[in-house]
Amino acid sequence: MPKNPEHISESALDQYLKSLIEKKGGLYLKFEPIHLRGIPDRFIFLPPGILIIAELKATGKKPSLHQKAVHRMFKKIGFDVWIPDTKKKADEIIEHYENLLKKIN
Repeated sequence: MPKNPEHISESALDQYLKSLIEKKGGLYLKFEPIHLRGIPDRFIFLPPGILIIAELKATGKKPSLHQKAVHRMFKKIGFDVWIPDTKKKADEIIEHYENLLKKIN
């Protein structure tokens, strides 16, 4: 069975998305809280004051139950959690950011 050409490991996706964010002048941060299991992988801060939360996954992988619970907590207070598992989905985060910039300007 041929390998999915879209398949990417979580670490490779992490490096890819990090490079996209840095090209936009953003900060790509990982928090490792000791009191909350399931916190998303990355908090992305982009100018002018935009926060994007991302839970990176290898292609085809899904968030754990703890992660889903934390995602619901963020959603409840108005934050979406992006769950990219391919480069295309990482690119969609950048497209979302660029669309927000158009609305602001």
